[in-house]
Amino acid sequence: ALTIIEKINNPASFDVAFIGMHGKFGEDGKIQAILETLGVPYTGSGVLASALGMNKIKTLELAAKSGVKIPKLLPLYYFPKKRDLKTLRRQVKEMIGYPCVVKPNESGSSIGITIVRNKKELVPAIKTALEEDKVVLIEEYIKGRELTCGVMGNSGQTKLVALPPVEILPPDGRFFDYDAKYFSKETKEICPAPVSKKITEEIQELAKKAHFVLGCDGLTRSDFILSPRNKLYFLEINTIPGLTETSLCPKEARAAGIPPRLIVFSGVGK
Repeated sequence: ALTIIEKINNPASFDVAFIGMHGKFGEDGKIQAILETLGVPYTGSGVLASALGMNKIKTLELAAKSGVKIPKLLPLYYFPKKRDLKTLRRQVKEMIGYPCVVKPNESGSSIGITIVRNKKELVPAIKTALEEDKVVLIEEYIKGRELTCGVMGNSGQTKLVALPPVEILPPDGRFFDYDAKYFSKETKEICPAPVSKKITEEIQELAKKAHFVLGCDGLTRSDFILSPRNKLYFLEINTIPGLTETSLCPKEARAAGIPPRLIVFSGVGK
């Protein structure tokens, strides 16, 4: 502990900080801001890109303004009073439709997400999402194939490199929820994804576009749904993807012939 305190009191003694913290504080720009104040170089995206990437609503709005196809969405910045619930249910039915997806605006690992099948399930789903964040996103549910794609490089500084996409096949037709991600032995992750060359290139270009539009650095991973009509919908970006042996981006790196250790410290030097 004394060594750490001494280093913090002398930031120049750090060569670089590797950020491997997911979710709030680690992935939302806060730890990045502290490191910048101390003058310590660190891996991954900077303060603004990290904050934007953690905010699903802002990420989707920026992506849409850049011409990227996104699901229909309805932000909910406060829990409606009882008299307003009828209006909310009408808005969801008219603007989004059922089924829909209710999720916390700022959270990770699919925690707090519910697929809502009808209006009776709406309020319980909102309450579940509010346990994770004070802002909730109600989103169009798009049935299709779950795909993800990593991108390496510093926006505006280096050439962006897209890794081979992965197709995620959760068990029993479920979505890729927390249990399917971390505990299920039935979840399959196929890399490279068995899609056409055209779709592969489109996913890679859209992932690079999301990375660039948000001003991300280092390694990111963008998630998509491919509809039965072969339309790609951007869902979100992860500015600190998992880097364990079984994580998605290391699998993509291996498929591209890149040693996974080379993607760990990409984007150092901000």
